Amino acid sequence: MPDIYTEKALSGLAMDISKKLHGHENIYLSGDLGAGKTTFTKYLLANLGVQSTVKSPSYQLIDFHRFGENKQIAHVDLYRLNDLNDIASLGLDDILSDEQIIAIIEWPERAEHLLPAPHYHFHFTHRTPTTRKIQIEENND
Repeated sequence: MPDIYTEKALSGLAMDISKKLHGHENIYLSGDLGAGKTTFTKYLLANLGVQSTVKSPSYQLIDFHRFGENKQIAHVDLYRLNDLNDIASLGLDDILSDEQIIAIIEWPERAEHLLPAPHYHFHFTHRTPTTRKIQIEENND
């Protein structure tokens, strides 16, 4: 896979990743504001068949989206949380242990000591106004 993406290529990356997901994966998205984390999430969820509106959950912290027969996506945004006690009270343990949920966590570095290793960790960096560099770490354990 290339490491420089336009928005169209980001859509293709999301399609490729969606084909590998079955449930109970943890996907972490790191990068500056506006680097493409939520845009990638929108494409990923669309490829999984999610019909609901996908937006950044920065104020409500967690959005749930249904897909398939009985699976869910938990889209989590930790940007506004700095206190580990606030993060711990979100119920991430329940989300991350549920085999029917794929967890997509933006700003995972805010809770790195509370989170298990991800299946995928995407690091988004601005390159130009229309391109992003994305470093992808994949953990198959």
